[in-house]
Order: sequence, then structure tokens, then C-alpha cells
Amino acid sequence: MEVIEGNWTSFQGRVILTSFVCLALTPVESLKGKDGSLYCELSGTAPFQITWFKDKKPLMESRKYKMVSEGSSATLHIIGIESSDTGEYECKASNNVGSDTCQTSVKLREPAKIVDKPDSLSVTAGDIAALEVQVRGTPELVPKWFKDGVELASGRKYKISFSRMISSLNVLSAEKMDSGEYTFEVMNEVGKDLSKINLTVLGGCLSLTWRFGISRKVCLV
Repeated sequence: MEVIEGNWTSFQGRVILTSFVCLALTPVESLKGKDGSLYCELSGTAPFQITWFKDKKPLMESRKYKMVSEGSSATLHIIGIESSDTGEYECKASNNVGSDTCQTSVKLREPAKIVDKPDSLSVTAGDIAALEVQVRGTPELVPKWFKDGVELASGRKYKISFSRMISSLNVLSAEKMDSGEYTFEVMNEVGKDLSKINLTVLGGCLSLTWRFGISRKVCLV
């Protein structure tokens, strides 16, 4: 027998055993709690011995992982993908001639969600009304602020920012007419969430002082 480019052949030209190549391993981006599957396509002579790895550690068949090998393909089913399932995955296949590997990744796609916000806020006329909402989710997150159904934008009246998963709306020099219900909305490719915040702008405050040094701040609505 002779060796040609790593493949074993007979002089009659009939292939007895060939090395193989791992052709493809498709990455997975999944919603939390959903199942996901990694497919590894192989080219070469069966039978193959398949080993799956996550972050360089071998995986075993379990309730979490289901492994299927059929002909020139191998599949790893991941049941109920959670944050702990994200990472780098590797499919290693071998036969009597050699081995090859394919690498890919599993990522979690989390819908946009509001995790913390005030229900209401009261400020004195002339002050800055600062509304803040904390969110989470897979980027790219798109936050929006509304009042009376109209989307707000940064300008002389409002200053809007979004940094470190916190969206802020500052109502500059708040007036009585700024009182009302504000709606915050955040969305990404896989979901949307919204909440409402009531803003009350008080008419002004007076500092009243009684005998014996007793004082009190009274705000007019």
C-alpha cells in the first residue's frame, strides 16, 4: 500500500480508509430556557469516534446533554440553555487515520427587561427632575422615553442618556406643566419591556420659623 496526502489507498484505487476534515460547526444563540443544538459535519471514512468539549472539558451524556452521531454528522443537544451553558464548545472526531476538531460558541440572548425604577417622583418647581431606570438584556438595547404618547429627545427641556445599563431622563427647570405620567420603553431583537413613572412638580416651598427656633418647610402643590 502507499500513502497519498495522508489517505490510505490500495493499488487498485479503491479507498480503504481516509482521514477526514471537520467541515462545519454552527454557533448557537438561544433564548434562556430554550433548547439548542450544535451540528458537526464530517468528511472522511466512518466509523468516527466523537467527543464533545465545553471550555476544554469533555462532556458526558446526561439530562443536560444529548449526543447523537449518524453517518457523517454529529449533534450535541443542550437542554434548557442557561447562563452556565454559555461558552466555547468543541467537537473532536477521530478514526483509524487521525483526528480533527471544530470549535464554536453558545451565547444566551436575553430579552430587554426593566429591573429597577421609581414608581413616582416629586420635585419643586425650578429643580431638575431626574428619572432613572435600570435595565438588562442582550445588546443592542434601545431605550426610549415618552410623555403623553410623544417620544422625548434631548434638547433645551430634556437631557436623555444611557450608560452602564441605566437610562436617565432629566427634566430641566421642572414646571407644573411637566407633571404627569412618563413612559419608559426598552427593546432589543428578542423582546421589549416598558414601565410608567408619575412625576409631580410642586408649586414652590416656603420655610416657616416659629418661636423657640422651630422651623418647617411647606411646599405648595
